[in-house]
Amino acid sequence: MGVEIETISPGDGRTFPKKGQTCVVHYTGMLQNGKKFDSSRDRNKPFRFKIGRQEVIKGFEEGVTQMSLGQRAKLTCTPEMAYGATGHPGVIPPNATLLFDVELLSSGKNLHWNPNLPYSSCPVNSTCHSVSYAFLLFFNFVVSVFAFY
Repeated sequence: MGVEIETISPGDGRTFPKKGQTCVVHYTGMLQNGKKFDSSRDRNKPFRFKIGRQEVIKGFEEGVTQMSLGQRAKLTCTPEMAYGATGHPGVIPPNATLLFDVELLSSGKNLHWNPNLPYSSCPVNSTCHSVSYAFLLFFNFVVSVFAFY
C-alpha cells in the first residue's frame, strides 16, 4: 500500500517540495494496462497544486514531495492512495492502481498564479472529480480576480 517512486531522470537532489508550497509539474496518468486517462503534456499546460491542501490524490502528493526539483519519475499509486474502491466512473475503475510519469518543474512558497500562463486546472484532483463543472469555473474566476490584487 502506498506509492512507489522510480526515477526516470534525477533532479537537483536538494530542493524538495514542502507543505504549503506550490508545485508545478508535467504528468501523464495511466491505468496499469497502459491506457492513458489524463496528461498535462498533451495539453502543453503544466499543472499547479499546493502541498498539504488535498488538491490531488494522496499518492500523487506523497510521490511529488519525495521528488527533487527537475526530477522525472514514475509514480505507482495503489488504490488506497488513489480513488479506492469507488474509482471515478467512466475514467478510473474501482480498485485501480494508477501510474504517473511526473516531472517536477518548480516548487516554492512564492509561486503566484498568473492567468496569462498556460496552466491546466485540476487534472488529477480528487476534489475536481467530485464537484460540478460550474463550481470549477467559479473557482477559476475567483483565482483570476485575486491575481490582479
